[in-house]
Amino acid sequence: MTSCSLGPRCGAARAPAPSPPEPALATNVAQILRQPALAHPERVAVVVPGVDAAAPRRELGYGALDLGARRVAAHLSPGARVALMAANGEGFIAGWFGAVYAGATVVPIPIDAAAPEVVARLEHAGCAALLVDPERLPLARAAAAAGTREVAVLDVDALAADGGRAVTAPASTRPDDPAMILYTSGTTGRAKGAVISHVSLLLHTALLVHHILALGGDDRVLGALPLTHSYGCPQPLSEV
Repeated sequence: MTSCSLGPRCGAARAPAPSPPEPALATNVAQILRQPALAHPERVAVVVPGVDAAAPRRELGYGALDLGARRVAAHLSPGARVALMAANGEGFIAGWFGAVYAGATVVPIPIDAAAPEVVARLEHAGCAALLVDPERLPLARAAAAAGTREVAVLDVDALAADGGRAVTAPASTRPDDPAMILYTSGTTGRAKGAVISHVSLLLHTALLVHHILALGGDDRVLGALPLTHSYGCPQPLSEV
């Protein structure tokens, strides 16, 4: 074996080449809906109970829910704060996932909130838009007009059904980017907004689905709480 010490004949030692910078980790909680929509779009994701002949029972597939969310996202801006005030149903799901799809931060507002409370949430959170179901459009427009900020009031059901345009994929977000601002009830004082990140929601959902509830693909979960409630908000994530 021939050995060689570092020197003129062997060449000077070279410093290792710098490693290329690692790309930013893109972790958007909307992938909870996007991935099953790509894998099995026809599989039932949500069952909406029927009320009467005018509002019959409906089964919605992952693909349909995802398309509604992507349509809503096309009308929202990355980084914006978007309030959501809608009853339980596909409109709320499309609005919630549509906001995070766009890279915006969703701010749920209880559907029984009075106009002054809606104004306070919009102002405090700095919302640029308010997604609302048709039943609450008059209240939403009155609240937006009463505030000091310019807030776009958008019919979430109409956006989800609009075939004009839709984003193709969730916006690139970092794990610690805000996904949702959830306000306390305010029963013991002024309501406070808790900022919840994408990674926090992803980890919470994984813990709830896989370790606490041990849910499988054939399980069905009854969601009885309002989706705007702190315990109701995780339902679209865990059940989808």
